[in-house]
Amino acid sequence: MLLSKEELEKASVLHPQIAEFLANNPPPLPPPDANIHITLRKALRAGAEATLARLGPAPAWLSESYHDIPMRDGYMSSIKVQKPSNGPAGPLVVLCFGGGFIAGDSDQQSQKARALAKLFGATVVNINSRLAPEHKFPQSQYDAIDSVKWIAENASRDLLAADPSKGFIMGGISAGAILTRSHCLASSRKTSSLTH
Repeated sequence: MLLSKEELEKASVLHPQIAEFLANNPPPLPPPDANIHITLRKALRAGAEATLARLGPAPAWLSESYHDIPMRDGYMSSIKVQKPSNGPAGPLVVLCFGGGFIAGDSDQQSQKARALAKLFGATVVNINSRLAPEHKFPQSQYDAIDSVKWIAENASRDLLAADPSKGFIMGGISAGAILTRSHCLASSRKTSSLTH
């Protein structure tokens, strides 16, 4: 049964006794954790390792490899490339990991990458970006932009063997979704251009 507008408004008002109790008994703040990034990195890495163990080695139909690519400041960032071993060049998919900009890596979305490679014959590239707090904003955005630019410029070469005219898709989860959105906005404003 749906509530009327009046019932909904009444239900959303905090009861005066509860408001008084909360005012007199504020919840304790958790102690600050200066190492939350380390805890989260360990947890996400453990999850990625468990997924990789469950997936097992790349099946015969899949080529899976890691490569280092240059960033604007000379830093070499690692990408993970997953693509069909045979067949015509397919669409290009770039995936960005999640982890609040403080954790995660290119293994995090391996299961999704394998599925996309199998379902669509796509070349899927999982990118890395440097993490906070060691690397301050906007370093992760720069790394994502530089990675996608490199991927676009090298899409049809042997390493990626993709055909972006069949599709060039970028996506991510959590912080990776923000990197994707930032890149799309930058590209639409002509501050970043892709070539393929």
